[in-house]
Amino acid sequence: MSSHINSEVLAVRERGGYLFFDDFALIEVTGKDACSFLQGRTSNDVNLIGPGEGQPTSFLDRKGYLISFLSIHRLDDRYLLLSDRAQAPIIMKELATYHFREQINYKEVQNDFALLLIQGPLSDSFVVNHTSKVIGSENAIVKCELFGADCILLRKSLCGDAGYFVFVPASQLDGFGQELESAAQQFQLKHISKQALDVLRIEAGIPLFGKDITPDHLLPETGLEQSAASYNKGCFQGQEVLARIKTYGAPRRALVGLEFDQAPATDSLPIDMTFAVNGEDAGVLKSNCFSPTLGRFISMAFISRDYRLPDHQITIACGEGNFAVKVKFLPFYTAVEAKSRAKDLYQKALQEFAYGSEEKAIHSLREVIELDPLLVDAYESLGVILSRHQQLDEAIALMHRLMDLQPDSIMAHTNLSIYYMQQGNIEKAEEEKAISMSIRMAQLAKEAVAQKRKDEDKAKLAEESEKRLDMFRQVLAIDPHDLLANNGIGTIYVELGRFEDALPYLHKAIAIKPTHTVAYVALGKAYEQLGQIDNAVKVYNSGIEVAAKRGDITPMKEMQGLLAALAHAG
Repeated sequence: MSSHINSEVLAVRERGGYLFFDDFALIEVTGKDACSFLQGRTSNDVNLIGPGEGQPTSFLDRKGYLISFLSIHRLDDRYLLLSDRAQAPIIMKELATYHFREQINYKEVQNDFALLLIQGPLSDSFVVNHTSKVIGSENAIVKCELFGADCILLRKSLCGDAGYFVFVPASQLDGFGQELESAAQQFQLKHISKQALDVLRIEAGIPLFGKDITPDHLLPETGLEQSAASYNKGCFQGQEVLARIKTYGAPRRALVGLEFDQAPATDSLPIDMTFAVNGEDAGVLKSNCFSPTLGRFISMAFISRDYRLPDHQITIACGEGNFAVKVKFLPFYTAVEAKSRAKDLYQKALQEFAYGSEEKAIHSLREVIELDPLLVDAYESLGVILSRHQQLDEAIALMHRLMDLQPDSIMAHTNLSIYYMQQGNIEKAEEEKAISMSIRMAQLAKEAVAQKRKDEDKAKLAEESEKRLDMFRQVLAIDPHDLLANNGIGTIYVELGRFEDALPYLHKAIAIKPTHTVAYVALGKAYEQLGQIDNAVKVYNSGIEVAAKRGDITPMKEMQGLLAALAHAG
């Protein structure tokens, strides 16, 4: 792989990158029956999509095989369907095939826009600074103005770090690129190539339809059903197959990652090359590349369940020879959140200030705000230091910037009052002080209402839990070996903080059904809260192995996260 692609990838990991990209399709669905029509045809619960929200989903055939994988986003009274461009004809055909009397309209609209991708840890800050829009959840969508153009802004990562899709009206592109380039230079965001984006995608474990996943795959084989399928929404095509797999076990094959101990002689291995383990067919290679971030060669692959254990070492034999690889559950790369980096840097800035290095502290605090535009403490600290140096205009501008993002910020108005007083602007100072007091009184009233509701919810939970416990106890009186009753009582006791009481029930649930992965999660948590960390680690490791073989990705990832938290704390 060329060195410039490596440098682009690492630049995105460090700060961020951007490019115009034409490989995605956008289909608009409108009409009074749009929601109900999409609800009946797709695998996820469209009814749950509120205004400005979105979700991954799929079209399936009646056997549970993929027809298309996409995401749906609700903007005003319309639904926007986003997929890679090759899927657009497939999706349009699906809409036409199943559209009978519903009052809907649908059309492709991607040619009305140019698509700008902004990806990387500083993309949040870049977007907030130039649009004043704060979008917290993946797949959320809003309208915004960016560099004079009326854009659609969609939060979506293609690299594992934060990321955005910006749909720029084709009619408003004049001058947009020049302003974008200037703003990107100020943020040190790098213009990247499609090749670099593909490496970032593979590191992030994001499969492409038609390349990594195809109509030959069941949705549960891809691992995407964890986020793209609802088992509570009722009937949809393919739902029975998905429910059966979820109930009775893991699919025969599943998409995972392989980390190679040694890179092959070529830049990449052929897609769809089969490989064997110990002379038996074991899987198929998918997207692969050298990862500059990890410093090793990686590949997505469909692998049989016999070898689907996290961090399991195997040797694969394929057309290129034999390779020692480690099985990894996707993604390969997990981002250190910009907010986490910002907190660490904020602590460094405080130390610099404490040791008298105020110029260094100012520089660090400016970086903190770049990483996390909503870290209020950083604004206050930077404002205090600037005011100490009589840089009051900059301190005031800083507080106004925070107010644009958080109009109800008490701290911003309080500090403005102080800075205006230092400038001798008594009228402005008194005005900001009054606004600060007004906001504080409103917040106190809101907090009182919230606390009352919290107390009521806690009492309601205790009452409902007692009813559920009584129901499960009645079941156990008839059958002491009932799996759901034992697991139910143990889980409720964990929720109520009665950890010692939970242990025998959860142990019994696992004894009854050793593949009941959710019981391992609850049991590990109980041991954690009792301070029995060694037991918790043992339970989590056992549960991860069971979940990996079954393909129970959600409990497996939860236990991996809990293990990682224990390791960090230790």
